[in-house]
Amino acid sequence: MTRILIVLLAAIVASGCASSPGPRQPRSESVLASLTEQYTRVRLMDGRTGEPVAAGDLAERLDRADVVLFGELHGHPVGLPVAAAIWRDMLGHREEGRRPALLLEFFERDQQLAIDDYLAGMIEEDEFLGATGKRPDYDHREMLEFAKLRGHPVIAANAPRRYVRLARTDGFDRLRGLSPAQRSMFVLPPTDDGPKAYRDRFVEAMGGMDAGHGGSGPLDFLRAQLVWDATMADSVATALEHRHAPVALVVGRFHVEFDGATRSYLQARRRGADILSIVMVDAWSDELREEDRGRGDIVAYVGPVERASRPPAGSAESGSTDGDSGG
Repeated sequence: MTRILIVLLAAIVASGCASSPGPRQPRSESVLASLTEQYTRVRLMDGRTGEPVAAGDLAERLDRADVVLFGELHGHPVGLPVAAAIWRDMLGHREEGRRPALLLEFFERDQQLAIDDYLAGMIEEDEFLGATGKRPDYDHREMLEFAKLRGHPVIAANAPRRYVRLARTDGFDRLRGLSPAQRSMFVLPPTDDGPKAYRDRFVEAMGGMDAGHGGSGPLDFLRAQLVWDATMADSVATALEHRHAPVALVVGRFHVEFDGATRSYLQARRRGADILSIVMVDAWSDELREEDRGRGDIVAYVGPVERASRPPAGSAESGSTDGDSGG
């Protein structure tokens, strides 16, 4: 499977891309446009105006963006290849001098060395999978492999689970007391309770859960969620500071939809950055539904999971999530 995917990606690159920066691909070669010809029910809408967004229009917005936030539905068999197609268009259409980077929620900061070693060809994929605890068909394999093929960095965006768990069980003061080396693995939110609208949405999503889950209630879990948000926002801001653009963060949609905490923290850290959010919705619709207005800058209708078709040949294989939480 690995050799087949690499051969397919190599053929894509040989047909119109080069490993070094160069002119953008013609718009007619948009991977997303080809994909939506197969997924005829997929619709992209402007999340503010409700206007349809064609692949060419999206490409122009991607060209202007400093940051692209993919608010995904983990494991979705259509949403995943749509995101991968947009990422491939981001690389294929990039202008001279732009240095894109891919950031992934489902990789944690202490796994960065394994990612770097794999991208550099120092270890084989099976070693990489063992070091990061991923299955061979993990959700974002196509995006990572295409970044590897094109020589672009992939950044582990999230805080290691052990520190996130500590935020839930012991609180932020416990994390503040850790060593500088440990503190480099995560970032604490600027306030202990997060943005109000986000906090309210989170508590509602938890369904009024009481403190029966290991003694933790919804506000305890919110602390863990905010460590994820603050760490991922910091990872994006740091990539921008290292002059990468556009920076693509792939993350569960709750973190970024309706100006979620990851986006809010990033906007506070990088005022003036052009941030474009693309949020997947598990429904079919030919127009922007009222409940989705403002969910993202772009709302992508990719269909209910139980009725979504399999990805076309050459796309990442679908599957369940990697067993990670957070989104």
